[in-house]
Amino acid sequence: MGRPGYVTVPILSVLATIGYVYYTTVFLAIPAWLGLSTAAGVANAAAFTALAAACLATYAVAVSRARPGPRAGGLRARRRGRRPPHPRDQAQGL
Repeated sequence: MGRPGYVTVPILSVLATIGYVYYTTVFLAIPAWLGLSTAAGVANAAAFTALAAACLATYAVAVSRARPGPRAGGLRARRRGRRPPHPRDQAQGL
């Protein structure tokens, strides 16, 4: 097996969403609200930058450590047209 692909549509959409929210907050909302030349504006921009960096870092860790396992038995059974066993039925021996 080759190396897993890290450039997929879901990953790119999450990164684009984080980038969009960061841009609109730091460069559009905060300057209109407080101004980036004030101490409060710089503090809010710095805090949001730290939050966005933490989000990106944890997402990168989650993507790099994700190891997809086998599908659950119920999914395989449903795909073949059978009803997957319910845990209650298995406990009663049905």
